Amino acid sequence: MRSKSILVAMLLCLLTTKVYAIVFDDGGTHNIDYTLTDHVYIYSVETFWEQIPTTVNVNGAIGGSCYVNDNSYVKMYAGSIGGELFARENSQIDFFDGYVVGTLGARNHSRINMSGGELNSGITLEDFGIAYVSGGTTHGIAIRNESKIYISGSSNVDLLIAHNNSFADISGGVLKTLKIIGNANADLSGGTIEENIIIHDNSRLTIYGDDFQVDGVSVGFGTFGVHEGGAERHGLLTGTLANGDVLNNEINIFDNAQLILTPAPEPTDPPIAHGGEDIIADANEAVVLDANASYDPDGYIIQYTWTALPENVILYSGQESALTTKALGRVEEVIKLTVTDNDGASSEDTVSIFNRRVEEIELTPGPQGPAGPQGPQGEQGEQGTPGITPAEISQMQEQITALQQANSALQQQVQALQQQNELLQQKVDENRSLLEQLPQLKKRLEELMATVPDETP
Repeated sequence: MRSKSILVAMLLCLLTTKVYAIVFDDGGTHNIDYTLTDHVYIYSVETFWEQIPTTVNVNGAIGGSCYVNDNSYVKMYAGSIGGELFARENSQIDFFDGYVVGTLGARNHSRINMSGGELNSGITLEDFGIAYVSGGTTHGIAIRNESKIYISGSSNVDLLIAHNNSFADISGGVLKTLKIIGNANADLSGGTIEENIIIHDNSRLTIYGDDFQVDGVSVGFGTFGVHEGGAERHGLLTGTLANGDVLNNEINIFDNAQLILTPAPEPTDPPIAHGGEDIIADANEAVVLDANASYDPDGYIIQYTWTALPENVILYSGQESALTTKALGRVEEVIKLTVTDNDGASSEDTVSIFNRRVEEIELTPGPQGPAGPQGPQGEQGEQGTPGITPAEISQMQEQITALQQANSALQQQVQALQQQNELLQQKVDENRSLLEQLPQLKKRLEELMATVPDETP
């Protein structure tokens, strides 16, 4: 499968004028904080034992499209993508900010986490794709073929179309139009829909709230639908959604569709967040943050979010309970865990990563100060101050890191000089070979000159 994908990428490069592709497939982590005019393809590395994902962090600009394959990751923090950004084959896209000209998509059990940024086109989910949209702006969402989407927070969506046995859960955000067709299902418990709600083709929409009315007439709770061949039902549906948002929309039901109006569920117990024990590690050491001990008393957890404090940088947001990251080497690094359950309730916990070198240094007191004179109550002299402080250790760590970076740069310069020296040595060897051949050439020339007849009269 992967070889075919690479072949297609190469053919596209050959057949398209001035369009090239960059492939990341080494199982490492790459940072794009510059400008690319090419397409980007990302693959994992398959070994005998496992499949190692490749991760690409985007802070710059990609002129073409970006395709994520084979369990790999893209984390987009800023910048732009000139084409589409698409996850395929169990891959994942974390979209925190930035701008995408084309489609943001997921298929074949891939996943999207969108919490900010803007999509010029929209989101497409196909073949068991899944998306969590809690922020940002998109001009349309289309989900099909048993895909799922969860919309919450401050997200802004023009049009949501769910069809072909897909599922949409809407608990927040702003939508213009909600359209449920083709055997799709949707739950609505919060958010704002500015225009129409359309349900047809054997689909079902469940709305959680109370005080429901159609054209000003109270309808209570129950199932409202249109049997096959029945007349279309429509009217102005009003009420209060489960989270307190106002429902005030023109609704259309036809072609064997159903509208279910049901009371808001009873308040549920929030999940229990457990970020694990504190960690001691060296700078740049790989560490595993594990929230596996988290649980929900009356449901299940659907999302784990790890955030670095105090900068509030999201390291990961998704369904996996564990995250592998690198220690920064600070005296103490604080990571916040937020878990969200299937009812939308959430809770938090924090875990700290301490610098091993700081922890192992015993902050013993400095030399004792001289004893002061005995006072009326026999007071002793003041104690000496510690020989070194955590702040000084942190400063030393930063200086060491800077020296290591400078040393790395010097090593690169030395390597470049060595390459130049090798080229010069090669030229010298070539010239030496020519000089060694010069006496023989000179002798041969003299022999040739001796054979030339003297034409002097």
